[in-house]
Amino acid sequence: MLGCWVATFFSTYAWGSLFAFFPLYAKDLGISIAQTGLIFTTQAGVNALCRIPIGHFQDRTGNRRSFILWGNALFGLCIALTGTARGPLPLYLLFAGVGATMAATFTAVGAVLSESVARASGIGDGGYNTCIYGGFNGLCCHARVRHPADGVHGGVRGRRTVVRRRDRRSAGLLSRTRRA
Repeated sequence: MLGCWVATFFSTYAWGSLFAFFPLYAKDLGISIAQTGLIFTTQAGVNALCRIPIGHFQDRTGNRRSFILWGNALFGLCIALTGTARGPLPLYLLFAGVGATMAATFTAVGAVLSESVARASGIGDGGYNTCIYGGFNGLCCHARVRHPADGVHGGVRGRRTVVRRRDRRSAGLLSRTRRA
């Protein structure tokens, strides 16, 4: 159970890092906000499409540990390679890889937790969810510790700025739509 929680915490920390900083990276590459959203959608779609077949395969083989280990390793590799991509196509492929590896890892983690804590499923599930949110929040706390005065340069505070600008643009589009 503890191993599943640790894997979950660090996986969500890594995903949270990518989720927070990727829009800024994509902007630097000249990728539009709409295309950035489609890249994230690719990850989510592949993740969703892969979960049932991967879960079925894991049930047939009964070998979930290798899915957790290899899934996390390949997940980390896809995230690391994101920094080497210089255009949309490699990013779509890498985010598809992130989605598939997340499906493999998190499906296996969920199954192992449910099998290992049948009598105490509340603590297993509670710890799992705590690790998910702890991983995301760990990123924010880490950013504040490293750069207490202004957050991560172009990171957490920069992300809020990007979101605010995007919200203003969206509000402007909506207000223009209503007038028309």
